[in-house]
Amino acid sequence: MTDLSELSESLSSVAEAGAASALHLSAGCRRRATATAFDVRHAITTAHAVGHRERVWLRDDGGARFEAEVAGRDPGTDLALLALPEDAALRVPRFREPDDAVKLGALVLALGRPG
Repeated sequence: MTDLSELSESLSSVAEAGAASALHLSAGCRRRATATAFDVRHAITTAHAVGHRERVWLRDDGGARFEAEVAGRDPGTDLALLALPEDAALRVPRFREPDDAVKLGALVLALGRPG
């Protein structure tokens, strides 16, 4: 295998593992976005995606739908924190240990869950 094909295989594996944490967010008429679960009870999304709503609907990679509470928002950074229900039963992968430092210039993946 070439270095590029090995990199491609590695990225595919990481994306497949991370699919469980990429949630489809629906916040009203034609407002769709991605929320990313970073633990089993919390996800982050953009503040403009949730607008002024207090609750939004999420769908996981298996198609299960559940309602989440908008726990906080910061329009200055365009981030919103979502509190997930206890029964969401998400599988959130861990790719690094919490104390592992990420080096400047490290390769990262941004995963989304389109409509």
